[in-house]
Parts: sequence; structure tokens; C-alpha cells
Amino acid sequence: LQHDRRFLRYFLTTQSTKLNSIATGTTFTAVSVQQVGNLRVAAPSSAEQRRIAAYLDGATGKIDRLMGLRRRQMELL
Repeated sequence: LQHDRRFLRYFLTTQSTKLNSIATGTTFTAVSVQQVGNLRVAAPSSAEQRRIAAYLDGATGKIDRLMGLRRRQMELL
């Protein structure tokens, strides 16, 4: 199964607990590419991953625009 890069980016940002459990280091924690590559990811089909990623891109874009408008309102006040 091929994974959509955007889907994986969203997926990994929700997996901080799992990533922290495999991270190394004390003052600066790091996760190697190999460690991430070894993670098992139960994922929907490639087409569904693309649909999910497109939806999340749109939703986060909308949130970013609204936050920008809110910051602008605060500046004007």
C-alpha cells in the first residue's frame, strides 16, 4: 500500500506519544528516519488517504485564514 505524504504528515502529528516512546536523547530527543520507517501504520486505501489529506488541508487552511483575520481585528482594536 502506497502512503500519501500529506496523510502521513497529519497522521504523525497525532502520534506524539508513540514517537516519544521511540525517541532517543535526554536534552534533545530525536527519532531517526529508520525508526519512523519501522512504525506500522494501519491506513485506509491510497484514494481515501488523499481524500482525508485534501479535507484536512482545506480545513486547516480555513482555520489559518480565520486566525489571520482575528489577529488583524485585534491589531485594529
